[in-house]
Amino acid sequence: MKKFYYLLFSICMLLSFQVQAQRVVDVETNNATPTNLSEVINGDTTETGERMDNNTIYRLMNGGVYTTDARIENTADWPIQIEAMDLTTTEQANKPVITRVPNATGDYQPVIWASGDVTLKNLWIISGETGPGEQHNWGQVRFFGHKSKVIVEDCILEKDRGGFLQFRADSCRVYVNNCIFRNGGNRFILEGNGRGIDSRNFAMDTLIVRNTVMHNIVDRVFRSLGNVIPHNYIEFDHCTIFNQFGRHGGIVLEQCHNFVFTNNLWINPNMLGASPRYADEQNNPDNEVNKLFTLDTIVDPTNVTIANNNIFWTQDVKDIWAQHDTVSQPPVYSTLIQQAMGDTTGGYFSEEVELHNVPVRITEYLEDLLANPAAEDMFDVIVQDITAAGTPRDFGNLFDFVGFADGEGDFDPCYDLEGTESSTGGTDGGPIGVLTFCDLSTSVFEKTIDLNLSLELAPNPVTSFALFQYTLDYPSQVQLNIYDMMGREISRLVDGPQPEGHQTIEWNRSANLNSGLYIARLITEQGQMSLKISVQ
Repeated sequence: MKKFYYLLFSICMLLSFQVQAQRVVDVETNNATPTNLSEVINGDTTETGERMDNNTIYRLMNGGVYTTDARIENTADWPIQIEAMDLTTTEQANKPVITRVPNATGDYQPVIWASGDVTLKNLWIISGETGPGEQHNWGQVRFFGHKSKVIVEDCILEKDRGGFLQFRADSCRVYVNNCIFRNGGNRFILEGNGRGIDSRNFAMDTLIVRNTVMHNIVDRVFRSLGNVIPHNYIEFDHCTIFNQFGRHGGIVLEQCHNFVFTNNLWINPNMLGASPRYADEQNNPDNEVNKLFTLDTIVDPTNVTIANNNIFWTQDVKDIWAQHDTVSQPPVYSTLIQQAMGDTTGGYFSEEVELHNVPVRITEYLEDLLANPAAEDMFDVIVQDITAAGTPRDFGNLFDFVGFADGEGDFDPCYDLEGTESSTGGTDGGPIGVLTFCDLSTSVFEKTIDLNLSLELAPNPVTSFALFQYTLDYPSQVQLNIYDMMGREISRLVDGPQPEGHQTIEWNRSANLNSGLYIARLITEQGQMSLKISVQ
């Protein structure tokens, strides 16, 4: 049986490694007259209209400005791959900016509507803006490719009225790492738009969101509605979320086989409170008030792991709620979430910590809403950089994101670790919340992803025996460990040097290893990668 699995897996891996050599196109720009990126990518074809090369990386100048006036689109046979020329300098001021301009008819088109794989690295995408004070467009970065792979690393996405990443196909594999999602939702009015990640009625194969900040969004962190098949695996780990109003809830799962929410810092979640008058979950499973986590259907299996998070509400928000007897602190778990978890002990604790330098809590919006829910001139939830002061984009909600003028004021979503429970409250005994923005690391789940390692396991689910396979681009010190969902090491399969090339590691499941979900973590000098394991 071992020989059969080895032969089958080796054949599959051999076929997958016959990859076309990568072509790189450096796209220059002049910020006074920005390059039209949609024209460059969509027009990168031969004279007869075929793609010039189906494996091209488009590299943009750090700090350069690029525009789009048409959708950047692809098909299943070629990936959209856009990244900064220098991936090591990730500060906001050094990211290439992609923003929309009207086309010849005056219409603003979406930025990316993809039907194949997409990789975005170290970019700043201003997706929905159409003018000062105008309602942003929604769904400007969408994915339609069934079973497509989407990688978003070190990116800022902002100003989309819907979801920053919208998925309109089943079985997508999505990896979000070291990103900032900000400024989502309708301006000046109460409405439900403004989400982090949106799959609506489509089921994800894999969604992993790590070391990511979400702030100033009117609606949910993750939305799922009406998917007829369950999501396979959804994970949020070491994220920091604040200024999230939760018009329709916090994380709405619908139905999901495996959900993991660990090591996150969530400040003032569902800030609109729990009253259905102001916060109305579109398919509230308990038919009462909004919860932070909702699950509408239990399927077989349904595994929910919520552990080691810091979730709290600040006193100024509580004081506003206290003035309105229909508004109360939102409950955390819906009934079915509790049923799927079983023991909810350790899911979260509440410790008030102060982030170093972020936009102030926008309680003005909450006060305006509670005074008159029908108003159309509420405080603007969209926070502009301080450079917009005195311009038509200045609506009184300004923040110094990049500190151009004095070298200070850069966005800093970190907190003082000394003496806090949050500094040691993680699943591995390390800090809660984003790590890489704060120059922190954690021994178990170091938050870098290198999919070029091609970590695979077969068979998966595992019953007794399986093979790990991966590829090293050069000789490296390697660790391959298996952890349970609480971050405890179960097995160390590799710990030492390995040569360049294809590696195969046998794993014999221990007889006393319980069925359930586990994580394999590959750590090398070229990068790291995680893989979920189902043990039966």
